[in-house]
Amino acid sequence: MLETFFSKTIKWYLIITGFLTFTVLTVAFWPKQTLTGQYGYTDNMLQGFEYWQVIYQHWGIMVAGVGLQLLLSIKYKELRLMAMAFSGFEKACFVYFFITHIWIDKQEWFWGWKMIFFHDSFVTLYSLLFVVYWLTRDKSKPSAHLA
Repeated sequence: MLETFFSKTIKWYLIITGFLTFTVLTVAFWPKQTLTGQYGYTDNMLQGFEYWQVIYQHWGIMVAGVGLQLLLSIKYKELRLMAMAFSGFEKACFVYFFITHIWIDKQEWFWGWKMIFFHDSFVTLYSLLFVVYWLTRDKSKPSAHLA
């Protein structure tokens, strides 16, 4: 069952998830514009921005790298297992941080990240299902994720 599921969905999953993840590169080059436009930050939320701008820029580069790895694994199938494992772990960490921090100190600004939360939750679930498939697959057959 999982074999069929992944053989039919892996390519589109990599295309869509890779592209959406790669678009975070905008934060690296236009952090203030992206935070206000995409994540709903107000001028009040951007007070002290010069102190933490580099953290957002670094985050944008790192996450875009995950997206690039997913996109490259469309063509280079030998990268898929690592891309799935790394992106799943990275996204699961964000989901965990979002859930554990959203209720602390009325962090309204964090709701601007809700679309990333939903995307990363989907990636986490798909990746978890992929791990179950990887561990329980019939090792005598070619792997579905390499189809």
